[in-house]
Amino acid sequence: MRMFAVRFWPFMVAMSLAACQQASAPQPGQPAMETPATIEVFDYFAGKRTVSPDWAKINSQPVGSQGNPVRVYLPPGEYAYLARLVCADGTKPTYFRVGNYGFGPYTTIIDGFEVTCSGTKTMIFADMYHPSHVERRVPAGFTLSGGR
Repeated sequence: MRMFAVRFWPFMVAMSLAACQQASAPQPGQPAMETPATIEVFDYFAGKRTVSPDWAKINSQPVGSQGNPVRVYLPPGEYAYLARLVCADGTKPTYFRVGNYGFGPYTTIIDGFEVTCSGTKTMIFADMYHPSHVERRVPAGFTLSGGR
C-alpha cells in the first residue's frame, strides 16, 4: 500500500484539485470564466471533435446569450437544464423552444428558448453538443436547483 501511495500521490492530488475546481460554480449573473484551451463537441456528421473557442470573446458575453450559450448534451440535456432553473422570486419558470439560431461560438448550432418568470420573458440560448460538460453557470436573474 505504501508503494501505491508514494507512486500515485501526485496524480491523486491533481485529481482532487480538479474535482474541487469543477465543483465551484460562479455566482448568478457573473460572466462565464471558461478557459480550457480546447473542448470536445459532438458533431452528427463527424462524431466527436475538438475545437478551440475564442474564450475572451465568449467570456465577455452574458451567460445564456447567443455569444455565450449554456452548454448541454442533446435535447434531453437542454430540458434538464431548463427544469433546474429557478426564478429570482423562487418560482419555476415556464419555457419553450423558439428554434435554432445558427452556429454559436463553439462552432455548433444553438437553440433559443423563451423562459418566463412572473410574466417577464427572457431568451436563453443553449448549445446541445457538449457530451462531457455539466453546466453549472446560470443566466442573470436565475439560480439552479439541485440535481444534475
